[in-house]
Amino acid sequence: RQRQMCIRDRSLDGRVAYKASQPIVSYVGRHMGSVKNAKLWWPLGYGDSPLYDAEIIIKDNNGKVYAYDKKKIGLRTIELDRTEVTTPDERGKFNFIVNGEHVFIKGTNWVPVDALHSRDAKLIDEVLEMMKDINCNMVRCWGGNVYEDHKFYDFCDANGILVWQDFSMGCTIYPQRDDFMKMFEKELISIVSKLRNHTSIALWAGNNENDVSIRWQLWDFKIDPNKDQISRNLIPRVLWEFDPIRPYLPSSPYL
Repeated sequence: RQRQMCIRDRSLDGRVAYKASQPIVSYVGRHMGSVKNAKLWWPLGYGDSPLYDAEIIIKDNNGKVYAYDKKKIGLRTIELDRTEVTTPDERGKFNFIVNGEHVFIKGTNWVPVDALHSRDAKLIDEVLEMMKDINCNMVRCWGGNVYEDHKFYDFCDANGILVWQDFSMGCTIYPQRDDFMKMFEKELISIVSKLRNHTSIALWAGNNENDVSIRWQLWDFKIDPNKDQISRNLIPRVLWEFDPIRPYLPSSPYL
């Protein structure tokens, strides 16, 4: 069987920007390619946010197709340049760098549009347009949120809005038992596999305020948040396998 990859420039009548074919010799592996004269994807206020049509086909030598997928993708690099430890005297840094350029973040927080999540579809278009209208170039999907569907991320992809994506945990000490970890691992694999092709996602964050919640609940015991196996071990393992190229922050804020 063979794997064929094609990237087309949507702005130039479908011109093929990259094409490759290779035999499949293993059930795992990655392919690296180079797009000449690529149109880079930029956050809002820093340039355009062009998207390419990318498709991949797995077929045999007789042309029988076994799998096919097509996505809209942007071409960009992103880094998180941060100081590991900060003090009152040394404030440190926390900077996003896109395509080699520091980005001044103008952000907002994303919470459920309606208390009844099933009604969001009637409201989300207006709220997304508001986010664009006030020139937000980053939105944080808060850990107390629900995971949004592709429509949300498609809008951010198309409009140059970076996404800081928390995994949906917040403000408490979560179980470390094997049964809970296995259940949450399934959730992680599902969410990362679903969202990783969205260009707008700039950062995965383990949770909302789980680290700092130890101070609220067990102030006198000085428990080290780095002992949390979910944010320090389980999530990094899943990201290593399914999306190793994006920055990861164990908790927000991270202690």
